[in-house]
Amino acid sequence: QFSEAKGGGFFFLSADKRYMVKTMSGEEHTALMQMLPGYCAYLRANPDSMITRISGAYSIHMYGQTKYFMVMDYLFAPSQCPEIHELYDLKGSWVDRHAAPNARVRKDRDWSRSLRLERSTAAAMLRQAGRDARFLSENMIMDYSLLLGIHNVVERRCFARAEKGTRGCGGGGGGG
Repeated sequence: QFSEAKGGGFFFLSADKRYMVKTMSGEEHTALMQMLPGYCAYLRANPDSMITRISGAYSIHMYGQTKYFMVMDYLFAPSQCPEIHELYDLKGSWVDRHAAPNARVRKDRDWSRSLRLERSTAAAMLRQAGRDARFLSENMIMDYSLLLGIHNVVERRCFARAEKGTRGCGGGGGGG
């Protein structure tokens, strides 16, 4: 899979879908190298951070040009999580935040549902998001978003059969 980012860079997944590779400018590469010690320390101190895990940053020089790229752990690697049915790139902005009609990744203005989380989970996520935003701001990174993947689950209800004393499960509005 290969896609072009809005800023002109490119994203693509490794063959096993464990890593995402993103091209970047020389200035972005330099900035990443400068913030790397603080980034590593931050992630060690905040293991629940929602900030992307960068596995490496590289450059390649060919034909008189230098290209820069970074390798990131792919958040939704099939070996690490269930199939993602909906994907949102959330920035907290309403300006130009609609996805194209058949786009795989939706944006802020496409969100039209509630997300139900346990109160303690929601509170912990909000605290961590605040810490992450402060870290990014302190490092002068102002263009970031939350990538949210949703795996839809079909509800199944179990019931006891009074006549036989056995249990059965039904789902999606039917029994059996």
